[in-house]
Amino acid sequence: MNTNKKPPNCMQCKHFYITWEANFPRGCRLFAIKSRQLPMIEVMRIDGHACRGYEPKAIKKA
Repeated sequence: MNTNKKPPNCMQCKHFYITWEANFPRGCRLFAIKSRQLPMIEVMRIDGHACRGYEPKAIKKA
C-alpha cells in the first residue's frame, strides 16, 4: 500500500508490465488495466486518488 505523499512510479511497481500491444503498451496486473499512459494516470482519472495498490518490485541480489 502506498502511504507516501508522492505519486507512485509505475515502472518500480511489481504489478506493472509491458503489454507489447501497439495501442495499449503499458499495463497493471492488479487493476487489469492496459493503457497508452502509465496505469497510475488512469487510476487517478477513474478513482480520483493516487494508486493504492503500489508495491515496490523485489530487489534482485547479484
